[in-house]
Amino acid sequence: MRGKRGASSTRTTIISIIVLDLIIMSLFLFFSNTLLKDFQQSSSLSIIVISSFAIVIPGTLLILIVIQFVGLYKNKFGPGYSFKRNIVFYFILATLLAIVPQAFISINFINTATDNWLNKDVNRSVDTGFKFAINLENRVIDNLENLGHSKIFRSTLRDIYNGSNVSVGDIKKLNSWISAVELIDANGHEISFLGDEALKETDFNLNQRDRVFPRRKIGDLDIIKSQTTIYFGKEEVLLFLTAILPSGFSENAMQLTKVKKSLDRIGSNKSGMNFGMILYYMFFSIPLFLLAILGSFIFSDEIVKPIANIEEAIRKVAHGNYSYRILSKKKNEFNILISSFNHMIKEIEKSRAKLKHTEQISTWQDIATRLAHEIRNPLTPIKLSAQRVLFKGDGTLNKMTINHMETIIREVVRMEKLLTEFRDFARFPQVLLDSHSIKETIEDGVGLYLETYPNVEFSLVGVEDIILDIDKNQILQVISNLTINAIHAMDDKGKIFYSSQMVYKKGQNFCRVSIKDNGHGISQDMVQNIFKPYYTTKYNGSGLGLAIVNKIILDHKGKIWIETAVDIGTTFYFELPVEMK
Repeated sequence: MRGKRGASSTRTTIISIIVLDLIIMSLFLFFSNTLLKDFQQSSSLSIIVISSFAIVIPGTLLILIVIQFVGLYKNKFGPGYSFKRNIVFYFILATLLAIVPQAFISINFINTATDNWLNKDVNRSVDTGFKFAINLENRVIDNLENLGHSKIFRSTLRDIYNGSNVSVGDIKKLNSWISAVELIDANGHEISFLGDEALKETDFNLNQRDRVFPRRKIGDLDIIKSQTTIYFGKEEVLLFLTAILPSGFSENAMQLTKVKKSLDRIGSNKSGMNFGMILYYMFFSIPLFLLAILGSFIFSDEIVKPIANIEEAIRKVAHGNYSYRILSKKKNEFNILISSFNHMIKEIEKSRAKLKHTEQISTWQDIATRLAHEIRNPLTPIKLSAQRVLFKGDGTLNKMTINHMETIIREVVRMEKLLTEFRDFARFPQVLLDSHSIKETIEDGVGLYLETYPNVEFSLVGVEDIILDIDKNQILQVISNLTINAIHAMDDKGKIFYSSQMVYKKGQNFCRVSIKDNGHGISQDMVQNIFKPYYTTKYNGSGLGLAIVNKIILDHKGKIWIETAVDIGTTFYFELPVEMK
């Protein structure tokens, strides 16, 4: 069984949290630009929208956080619970340490900023500017009205009426505000005009006597115009005087008016504005805080998962499941730890298997020694007695008796052969390593059977010449045992393929040898027991051949395995370590 990791699901959740965080910050920036404007305009639209978001988003986050807490509580006896609980706690604590001072600083900043906006100097400056604009406009109006009735100015107007050469410059010497002078008779016909043609009056009322036109714009100019009725003799004449205000006067006056109204409105509700801005700040800081808590659960999972997997694996190994492995695709320190753990469990599993096999071999060796001793003692007199009966009978024995005696002798010989194998198995020699060629070793092992089995073809084409440290006599016994098994599996006729090659696994070079036949094959239910001592499918077999082969390979710190299929054939593989020199 192997551990599993939902990396894709975790990645999606983290991306969702980041997107939600960006959405909240975008909403904060958007509404921060509109809230003050709407507050100044006494609009409650933004308040309604912000309140909706302030309920929906935190409510959703609270539900998700409660689900996470419930899940954490349900898993309180599971692997990694305490570690995850501590991570979440410290994460929340760190978030509070960051957000609480920020909240106090922000609230203090809001109060300070509001006080600065509404200080006496600012209000006094705005009021002064506002009054100055009004006074300037009123002074220009008074100037125009007074000038129209001035006796000194009437003399200049008479010269204009009579057609004398008078310019706008002459008029400005009398009054610097005047930029245009126009005389209209009682029938609406122009008598004279001095100034820019764009300043001519087109909207006049012959029936209305004295008036001042509202300030207006002509192109980029802000002007004020007055209409006065004067008389030259008995003729009634309309006098239009035009004054140009300073550049941008209307825009500046409008801006001053707007600022004054805003300051007046804010000043009248200063405490309410401060509370509203603080509440607005809380509306967006609380969701971010809740989002940080939710993120702490998700991010803690990323940290705790590998440790929880290792904890679970340790529990399973402690209960005897040495096949458990932890899967990890990420390249980080945890992956190194997991890989080391998996390697350790694998080595423990191999060591246990080797120890178990060694214990089995030791037990069977002890049994073989006792068995050989106990059985060999009575076999010798049985064999001698049967031989003596045949010898002393001297033709007096009937055929049945002779057959029985010969059967007894034959079976005793077979038992002696088995006892000899038991003895050899029990007294198996130690490994004496020396450098040898695996090719020469295979050739020597195969050479024993070339003449004995003429109907068997031995193929050594795939054998490479590899030098390694082995006990040649023992490896010869391995080649010999596997070869004779292959010959018997093919009923003494067929083809056996030999190969050897260098392989590299986990930082170590190995010489891999294979012996393949095209015999009957072995059923799968027999494969798992094939290397056990005394397990055999042959009538005359002792069941020790492959057990000895397995022990020799293990003593050489190697590995042996089998691939087989019924009616197709069998291939034995074994690997021996190669030390690079």
